[in-house]
Amino acid sequence: MEENELNAPLKKLQELMRAEEVRLADKVSQEYREIPTVVDGTLYFPWKHANVVGFIKSLHNLYLPDELIPVILNLKKGERTPLFLIMFKSGEPSKKYSWFMRIADVGEEDFPYTGIVRLE
Repeated sequence: MEENELNAPLKKLQELMRAEEVRLADKVSQEYREIPTVVDGTLYFPWKHANVVGFIKSLHNLYLPDELIPVILNLKKGERTPLFLIMFKSGEPSKKYSWFMRIADVGEEDFPYTGIVRLE
């Protein structure tokens, strides 16, 4: 049995879970238009309603040039970076706005990105 055959049920389950999260977030954002709906992770799907925010806890891609990394690392708790635009070639919505925010204090012994999240 091949590796991708072993992972197929898990991948299908994750696809179904994401689709259900999108459906639920879309419903909630439509019912409560004045309140932003925060969803776990990046916004993979086009949203019918504009008041949905993706909350990314694991920073695998910063989408910024190296010279702007100090802006992220120097954030204090409660501060955010300016908005920036992420452009995609294919497979995802064509563009989305994003920003970083520090939601927790960082100690000297902590990893520099401790308490940093990205929102979009």
